[in-house]
Amino acid sequence: IKPEIIAPAMFVAAPILPETDFYKSAETLSLLAFSPEYAFPILLNEYRRQADLPEHIIYYDNATAREFVEKELRERKIVATHYSHVDGTSFAAPIVASVVAQMLEANPNLTPSVVKNILISTAKRLSGFPAVRQGFGILNAKLAIEEALRETHFFNHEIYAPPRIEGKKIAFFYHDDTAQTVSLAGDFNDWKAGKTNFAECADGIWRAGIPCLPSGKYLYKFVINGNRWIEDASNGLKEADEFGGFNSILNIA
Repeated sequence: IKPEIIAPAMFVAAPILPETDFYKSAETLSLLAFSPEYAFPILLNEYRRQADLPEHIIYYDNATAREFVEKELRERKIVATHYSHVDGTSFAAPIVASVVAQMLEANPNLTPSVVKNILISTAKRLSGFPAVRQGFGILNAKLAIEEALRETHFFNHEIYAPPRIEGKKIAFFYHDDTAQTVSLAGDFNDWKAGKTNFAECADGIWRAGIPCLPSGKYLYKFVINGNRWIEDASNGLKEADEFGGFNSILNIA
């Protein structure tokens, strides 16, 4: 399920691309909006086409024409002479990338898997919004960089992975240096926290194993420190639970 995290992406003030028609119209509209009263009708007549304004505006009185110009500024999302409001994932992505750059500056040894784990484990879910629309929540730059500074384990995706078969057991993995206890709860153990416990290994990965299960679909969560129930961050397969979060999915063929 995507997204895994969210970042600011609405009404971001960004530069308008120079030498474009939009740049010229924004520049002209701003000129008109802030022109003195005596110069306004002269400038309006001279720059109306460049501002992409309708011809009938020149017949308005100054007050009405100014209101029309201000309305155009709002509707075109122009917030300053050469800046406009923008939105979309193309603006959320570089915000996340900038935080990752700071994480790597703070700790150059971070591997891609560790960077992802830090981003999703420090994100905070927004209350009142469906979990399916925000994944692990909104990016928290401060917590992510602080965690990057503290991180001493640099595992890769092959070590920290979704559940997999190892011998006659199904192995589960978790990483959190601040955790004191981790346990596994799911369909296969009656959702009893503490019944299947993880062991923390020297590489920083918590590991647990259960006997191989019959074919079917199973739901599970990790229980951190006995009271925090979370989905498996290494497993992208999940579905909404009844409490505004997710259960992770384990499919056995």
